Amino acid sequence: MNHSCIRFLSMTVKNTNNLLVRNYISKKVIRKSFHLVLISAFFCSTPFLLDWITRRYVLRLDYDPSTQLFTAHTFNIITQKKELTFSASDVTVPDIPGMLTSFHAKGKPLFVDAGRVQDPDAYSIMMGYDKPLDLKISSEQKDSQEH
Repeated sequence: MNHSCIRFLSMTVKNTNNLLVRNYISKKVIRKSFHLVLISAFFCSTPFLLDWITRRYVLRLDYDPSTQLFTAHTFNIITQKKELTFSASDVTVPDIPGMLTSFHAKGKPLFVDAGRVQDPDAYSIMMGYDKPLDLKISSEQKDSQEH
């Protein structure tokens, strides 16, 4: 009988310690795995974030005077060059440009560093700088100012 009590006590202590240690270790592993998942998610999402920010950046802007078409060269997410061909009539320049947006060509926002443009005359045609400046207040703004 004494032997069975000792055995029962030994098994109880062993199983209790097992549960406590397993619980402690599993909490550590879960905590570490959460950090690993968080770090992995950051590294996996960084290329998509960079693509989202830089997809508008025009690497090179070409102008063909014979067809009067512009070609904007950009990168896609796997760093392959993409080309967008458009005319000056396809360009809309926002009154207040957004972040990394110089103009919209065929509805796509693009950012061009004006200092790196090779043909400033073509760039001014595209941006509408050759057109007369309209300083008139639009009818919507006039109505809102009257009220």
